[in-house]
Amino acid sequence: MFRLPSPLHLLLTLAYLVGTGVCNLIGVQSLREAGSRAALLSLINLIPLFISGGYEFGARILSISLETYGAFHRTAAFVTVLEAAIHIVIATATGGMFLSLAILPLVRKRVYEVFLRTHQGCAIVALYAIWRHTHTMRDSHAWVYSWGCVIVFILSLSAQIARLIFRNLVIGKKCTKLTLHTFGENIARLTLTLPRPWAVQAGERVELSAPSIEISYLAQSHPFTICWWEDNDTGEAVSVSLLLRPRSGFTRKVLGRLEQDREYTAWFDGPFGPVSIGSYGSCGQMGNYGHIFMVATGIGIAAQLPYIKEILTQYRRARLRTQRISLVWQLEHEEDWEAVHNWLQILVKQDEGHLLSVTIYDARNPSLKGDRQLLGYHDLIEVNGGEPKREKEMSTELAKQRGRMLVAGNFRDRPI
Repeated sequence: MFRLPSPLHLLLTLAYLVGTGVCNLIGVQSLREAGSRAALLSLINLIPLFISGGYEFGARILSISLETYGAFHRTAAFVTVLEAAIHIVIATATGGMFLSLAILPLVRKRVYEVFLRTHQGCAIVALYAIWRHTHTMRDSHAWVYSWGCVIVFILSLSAQIARLIFRNLVIGKKCTKLTLHTFGENIARLTLTLPRPWAVQAGERVELSAPSIEISYLAQSHPFTICWWEDNDTGEAVSVSLLLRPRSGFTRKVLGRLEQDREYTAWFDGPFGPVSIGSYGSCGQMGNYGHIFMVATGIGIAAQLPYIKEILTQYRRARLRTQRISLVWQLEHEEDWEAVHNWLQILVKQDEGHLLSVTIYDARNPSLKGDRQLLGYHDLIEVNGGEPKREKEMSTELAKQRGRMLVAGNFRDRPI
């Protein structure tokens, strides 16, 4: 889904491109010097691209959002390829490799792991070709920038490996364990038992590796959003749960090769997630709104539950301004309700301030026929037949509005 960048992102990108263009011209007296300058600028822009671990790890260590890091990575890569193309000598040696680095993102969504490993392999081969080209130049300092790429890669890779060991291995405890529980053929829940607890924040993600599925997954990791967690007495999570709908590849093999409720060895990297999120966790900014209206469809409820859970926790500590949370959820499959109804009941039971209103629509259940059913603790979960009329739901919430309202959900297909 294409999303327009923010004005700040546009301004920073424009300043970056203009600044690079100015550097191409200052002090250049001949065409040969212009080619050499382009080569140096290409190498300088290449250095930050060698941060190991993909977007998630790079965004975490730079303390910026995943979207911002992705935009920065793409812009720096574009400038690198452009400068390399200007420097025709480098283009003849490694232009094909740089071209492959630019084309590979076109297949990213379809074959993510193939893209990622091929992208990384091409980057390493391109760097070696650049080093072979520059280290023979006696009067050039271009080789220094090649070593800069190597140093950045080694340092970031070492930090990532140390992080993996820290999260997954604790002396005297079991390593990270993975348990599968399925709900029909459409939804599966993965629960990770953590050897080293941490205070989970809503919106955090993990990169999961499961060599128990097959040996090829030893070097693969797959991103999942944390949708639920269980805390110990100190408020730190001892287990986290992930919801997935089997598609192909990893998610399909999870259901086909793992047995239910059996422990498997796994490891993860993380947590990754939102930054600059306010004083009280990831709901610091969301908690500044008096009224929060959430909309979810099917397994999309997994993105909303963590925020409801954290808002209710922070409300009990008198740290938020939120006075009302309204969740409208449309079921797509029967298993949707089975997968999360226990969590929803826990939330309404913990809602001491009566903030939460849950309305569910189930068009697949003919027994409702427009009637409503009350479920959960004190009948606080309302289930209706048919599909939600979002305009009507929105009007109802506006009539009950308390303070500033935040609307959260994916409205790409059905805008309000």
